[in-house]
Amino acid sequence: MVTEQAIQLIIGSLEQATALTRSTIIKQITALGADAVPTLSEHLLNGSARVREGVATALGDIGDVRAIESLIDAMTPKKERDYECNDEAGAQVAAILALGKIGDIAAFDPLVNLLFYVLRTDIPISWYVMDALEMIGDRRAISHLEQLFDHPDADVRKTAKRVAKKLARQKPR
Repeated sequence: MVTEQAIQLIIGSLEQATALTRSTIIKQITALGADAVPTLSEHLLNGSARVREGVATALGDIGDVRAIESLIDAMTPKKERDYECNDEAGAQVAAILALGKIGDIAAFDPLVNLLFYVLRTDIPISWYVMDALEMIGDRRAISHLEQLFDHPDADVRKTAKRVAKKLARQKPR
């Protein structure tokens, strides 16, 4: 059983971690396993952006569906982001990709809703949402992606077509 104190200690080290040590710390958090999911989910909602990013990445690697609700909350924009600081974007992207890695259908509708929201507010985030939808593998995403084939942004069009094509080749779930 993982103790709260051990989790706090490891997570606390994320705050000041360098890029070099960050991946090692995330591996340590991942190694805590499914027993740590409830405590990690709390940190996902209450920690700094750097902590939330690392915890979201670890939760995606752990792959436990109990993290989905917290990850959905973490991917949802709470306020306009300060574009001089990408920490908030990193935390949001990590939560989005973690949902994709977990691959549970419960994340499908929230991801589709987020996709159309960020297309109006933060186009680069839409690329990650489409990648997460691809990871989930639900072919229902194709009809949503087809709506983006004529989008004014070339990267949105390209990503939507790539993901739709890949999903179309998959066997239905």
